[in-house]
Amino acid sequence: MQKWVSLAVGFVAELYGAVVYHTGDELWVEHSLRVARCFDPEREPECFVAGLLHDVVEDRICTPERICQHMVSVLGVDRDRVVAVMDIVGALTRRDGEGYMGYIRRLGDNYLAVRVKIADINDNLYGRPTKPGHDLAIRYHRALKYLES
Repeated sequence: MQKWVSLAVGFVAELYGAVVYHTGDELWVEHSLRVARCFDPEREPECFVAGLLHDVVEDRICTPERICQHMVSVLGVDRDRVVAVMDIVGALTRRDGEGYMGYIRRLGDNYLAVRVKIADINDNLYGRPTKPGHDLAIRYHRALKYLES
């Protein structure tokens, strides 16, 4: 694994700390790690790191500015790599007032974000200890159908 990717794993673990996932059955970082592991960190490091960070901004755990500053100044990640990761994370972050399917349609503009979102949804449906409720599962299946078409 490339050094900057390993450092990003530590950074995300530090950000989440002991924050428990909203279902209450695991630490949030466990979900992020499973999403990230859908990508080969050697061949697709930007997708791997975006998978780690995919919920961080939307859930207001960290700002995009702090992530960029930390990755460049502290982790020593090349600025172009950080921009590539943050383009994906930015696309994956729902905007205030944005409906779920509007958000899913907007993702279509960023192929790498679509791939990370598919991994996220699949983990929410099949990888988690607690399965989503009926309404949420229907929403996820609709989103997958749209994203995979």
